[in-house]
Amino acid sequence: MYLRSRAPRHSRAQIMVILAVGTLVLLAFTGFALDLAQYLIFRAQLRRAVDAAAIAAASHFRGQYTNVSQMRNGMERAAKEVLALNGFDVSHVEVVTSIDNSPPVCDDPATDINEVPDKYICFPRQRKKVWVKAEVTYNTAFLRLFGIKTITVTAAAVGESAAMDVVLIIDISSSLAYGHGDPTKPDHELDDPYTCNQYPNDLTNGCLPFEYIRSAAKQFANKILDLSCADPTDPNNCLEQDRMALVVFSTGWENEPSSFRGTFVVLNNNGKPWFRKRSDVLAKLDALRVYDPGVTAKEWIDAGAPEWPGSARLYTRDGTLGGEVCAGPHDPPCEYVRNVCLPLAAGVNDISTCMSTNLGGALKLAQSVLSTDFRSDALRVVVLLTTGVPNATFADMDGYEPPIDDTDILEWKDVLDSNEKNQLPFGYCPQDTQYSWRHPSWGIPDYGQCRDLDVAHLSGGRWVPSRRTSTSDPAFDAEDYAYYYVDALGCPNDATEASARGCATKGMEAVLFAIGIGEEVVSTDVSESGDPPSGAMFLRYAAALGDDNDPRTDVCQSQGKPFVPTGTKQKCGNYFWIESGSDVRAVFDEIARRIFTRISH
Repeated sequence: MYLRSRAPRHSRAQIMVILAVGTLVLLAFTGFALDLAQYLIFRAQLRRAVDAAAIAAASHFRGQYTNVSQMRNGMERAAKEVLALNGFDVSHVEVVTSIDNSPPVCDDPATDINEVPDKYICFPRQRKKVWVKAEVTYNTAFLRLFGIKTITVTAAAVGESAAMDVVLIIDISSSLAYGHGDPTKPDHELDDPYTCNQYPNDLTNGCLPFEYIRSAAKQFANKILDLSCADPTDPNNCLEQDRMALVVFSTGWENEPSSFRGTFVVLNNNGKPWFRKRSDVLAKLDALRVYDPGVTAKEWIDAGAPEWPGSARLYTRDGTLGGEVCAGPHDPPCEYVRNVCLPLAAGVNDISTCMSTNLGGALKLAQSVLSTDFRSDALRVVVLLTTGVPNATFADMDGYEPPIDDTDILEWKDVLDSNEKNQLPFGYCPQDTQYSWRHPSWGIPDYGQCRDLDVAHLSGGRWVPSRRTSTSDPAFDAEDYAYYYVDALGCPNDATEASARGCATKGMEAVLFAIGIGEEVVSTDVSESGDPPSGAMFLRYAAALGDDNDPRTDVCQSQGKPFVPTGTKQKCGNYFWIESGSDVRAVFDEIARRIFTRISH
């Protein structure tokens, strides 16, 4: 007899219960896992969106708002727009900045370090930071069965607009007064720096194109120093985190800031180079004047001109001309009022103190300023503006360097009383650069402007500077000097990397912009046949270096704008050439836009 075993009826019921409960538990875990995965994905997406929102908000630090409240509202709108573009319906956005003053934030380091968001945006001090917090609610899939229908996800991020250290280098040589050229004016026409300097901020009677430059520089300063600053030494009373410095240049042998002669740093009222208070830098820009030798040719000659270096007026202080004082490279009766080079007029065969475009010296001072109260995390920007070519230097080779403050100012008469007048050529002006060509309308030799005529050579299909990188080279000239100090600003800070890129020295990795004004910049008159113009070559090099801190790469070249031997009037990369001063404002606006775009990205 065959018997078949059979599970009890109650056992089968237990198995079914266990299976049902297990299925429910599995579904619960699956539903919970789905909601958890949805939460994690949602939170990650929100975090990325909030990161982008914080960057967008930080860009509004430079939105030209009149107060912090308006700026914060602009930041909130920008943050919401970015979140919306990422598909988030934001129920709440909170924006707090490091410069909020109602209620005050970052006012007490002892407590700020333990508070949110203070601890995220207040350290280190004096930074342009914004904290963005967003809350977003989404519907659950499974948890709603248990009464949890929605979940609120929160994410926060900090955006920063990099603080900037901006050095503006401005040409104040006497050529900045030669923009009028009105033949109806008397002999003391407005081309006379002494006369037109009497009309600052006057585009009708003032020095042109200098007044255009002054006006554009003031507008540029308004864009950089755009936040309130009652006391630059007190972080609680100065919202502005950017800094600005001014360097002006003309001759290299004079250093008389009170008379705007020479090459020097414009100092604030505390004797420091950096400005944070907008009204202070605007006042200094208002005070600038075009270089005026300050003494007439007659006074120099009567005093024994052969011993006196430098340039002088062809006219007396009241604007009248005297017959014998017109000796020199201008034929009587001196139809145009210009400076005369005394060594040439007096028969001294040396022009090294006559030059007035000390570009290298200005760049050297810019490097010194950026090293003063150095901020490693700041974006370093240098904007260079000139109407000429490098043709003057400091007397570094003799151990003399103009001071960066107002103490121990070297007056021109101190130079004359010293032995430096017997050490000509002054600075880096080799003898073979003294006379190199003749002006067709003058009966005397003109000069090579302390630089040789070999401007550049072709290498790999592109023009590169023909320069000497060693200051001990006896042929090292004013042009080499300028290249050396532009490298000291724009090249990598690592000496090995700088050398690999062809730099003469390691640099400060600054962003450089170069502006040339007028025909002298693009003239090939003092270049070897077939060479590019000296001024444009130097400025293009500075711009190529300043774009990415590598002189081997050239945005202009990549844009199909190579040099041509007859000159270049192309604007490309960080290089700008303009025909007249009236176009300077548009260039400064473009530079400001590029700086802010660079910071935002």
